[in-house]
Amino acid sequence: MARAREARALIAAGALDGLSIGYRTVKSSRDSEGRRLLAEVDLWEISLVTFPMQREARIEAKTGDLIPYLARLTGLLAGARQQLGGQQTV
Repeated sequence: MARAREARALIAAGALDGLSIGYRTVKSSRDSEGRRLLAEVDLWEISLVTFPMQREARIEAKTGDLIPYLARLTGLLAGARQQLGGQQTV
C-alpha cells in the first residue's frame, strides 16, 4: 500500500501522468498507408510512467480516489481476459 500512496502523491503533484501498456499482438493488418491496425491483442500490463512512448497516453483525472479506480480496472481487465480464454495473471 505504501507504493500506491507514493504513486498517488506523484500523480497529484503532476510528476507521474503517463501510461504504458504491454501487450502481444494476436491479430493485425495494414491499411493502405502501411500503418498497422491492431484487431486483437493480449493485454499483459498497464503501468504508470513519467515519459510514455505515446505522448497522448496521459492520466487526465487527478482528483478523487484514483487507487480504487485502478484496482477496479485491473479486476475488470483480468475478468475480461479470463472470459476470452486467457490465463488470469495479476
